[in-house]
Amino acid sequence: MGALKLTYYETKNPLKVVYSKTLEEQKSVQRFLSVDPKQNLWESPYATFGNNPIRWVDVNGDKWKDPKKDGDMAASLDKDLEKQKKYYQKMTDYYDKKAHKFDAKGKTDKANEYRELANEAKAGASSMQAAQDELREIGDINTPQAFTFQHTYSNLNPTLMDNTGTIVIHWATAANAIHELKHAYQHLVGKVELFPRQDPKIGYDQYTDLYDEVEAYRREYFFDPTSITAISKSYPITTYKDITTDNVKSFSIKDPNTNISTSPYMYFSKEYLLKPGSKAWFELLSKVMSVM
Repeated sequence: MGALKLTYYETKNPLKVVYSKTLEEQKSVQRFLSVDPKQNLWESPYATFGNNPIRWVDVNGDKWKDPKKDGDMAASLDKDLEKQKKYYQKMTDYYDKKAHKFDAKGKTDKANEYRELANEAKAGASSMQAAQDELREIGDINTPQAFTFQHTYSNLNPTLMDNTGTIVIHWATAANAIHELKHAYQHLVGKVELFPRQDPKIGYDQYTDLYDEVEAYRREYFFDPTSITAISKSYPITTYKDITTDNVKSFSIKDPNTNISTSPYMYFSKEYLLKPGSKAWFELLSKVMSVM
């Protein structure tokens, strides 16, 4: 977008704006000549960088690397998340009513059973809403990070940062996409650290831990429970609370290319691994210094 100098003559019509380079100028300001290609309803269409160019950088006016392809994928996932959210909301009401009926009959144990189911459904609705909010934040023009979706045939392909600094969200199924979106958002808020590949033998570089995987798998479970029960061989999964750090370490995922199952989280640490100099590293350092 080009900049245009606007000159105001206070001694004449105060609303008149003209081009001028004469010495008669008394006040000049800079304005953008064109509007933002992807506007927000709450701000001027001539605003840029969220009115904060020091903090935000948005070269293309859109944080999806491919607005058409990635935008369509995001819209499809948002639709699926909305469907799941409404299902959980419906089930919450159903289980609550059943609990009240058994309370009225004095059957406390049965009422508590349905109340627990209602709490699970309520947590599911909340998780789906959070996923929608995170998806929209990832794709928002004011987000200081570019993202893109890339389809793959294996759930073993991770979310990573490519050499251009773009976060690539690999996905094999819709449930897998929901899982990887969680990791993308974790990077956005500084909970995990993704950075361009340093060693080709490693495949990708990241600083993460098992708790990050627990969050992602719980989100995936609420979206499609069968996607988790299929990979949990050692522990039965009947509720999202069954997905723990120890459980995740036992997950076995089959590679469709080799037909061999592997446990990718077997050697993951429960402790956060921080890259020196990263945002998360500085946050931890500041917390330590504050209590010294």
